[in-house]
Amino acid sequence: GIGGPYWAWGALIGSLILLGVLWKWSKLLHDRRDGFISYSVSRLLLSLWLLTTTCAVLLMVLRTGVMPSAADSGITFMLAISGATTGLSAVIDLIRTPTNTDATNVWEDFFSDADGLALHRIQIVFFNLLVLYIVWRELIQLGSVARVDLGWATVMGASAMTFLFGKTGERIRPSIQPAEPTPHP
Repeated sequence: GIGGPYWAWGALIGSLILLGVLWKWSKLLHDRRDGFISYSVSRLLLSLWLLTTTCAVLLMVLRTGVMPSAADSGITFMLAISGATTGLSAVIDLIRTPTNTDATNVWEDFFSDADGLALHRIQIVFFNLLVLYIVWRELIQLGSVARVDLGWATVMGASAMTFLFGKTGERIRPSIQPAEPTPHP
């Protein structure tokens, strides 16, 4: 029927294609820093949660004919965590000098700071992808989004805080080369 697995698979594939198009031809997933082309982990995760939430609501409306309650699934909470993380991450970027201006590819840009691989970046992507997988699996199998367990919601909040605290502690690369010592006569 309407809103069944084929619709959900189509929504998932369509969302990933839309994200790829936005990634390729817009600056939606870029950090907003002048002079740097850098991708933002928090913007990527926010876009994934926004697309997931939109698809879930549309598919549930197609299946049931009524607008689902925002309190029914916890997906709203996940979108809020992601939005807050993106906003606070942008504030941190405004305060601090960019840390990964020498990234050579997107993956390095996402997962590294000036010291190399950054665990706080890896863990936020891992936990978000894990919970997104669970949400999409339920959406495809059941045609609705199961309530996100309070424990997972807590893990997501802790993951976001770990990312933000880790981001504030990233080593900053100097933007001005250090002065050469003056030789003594």
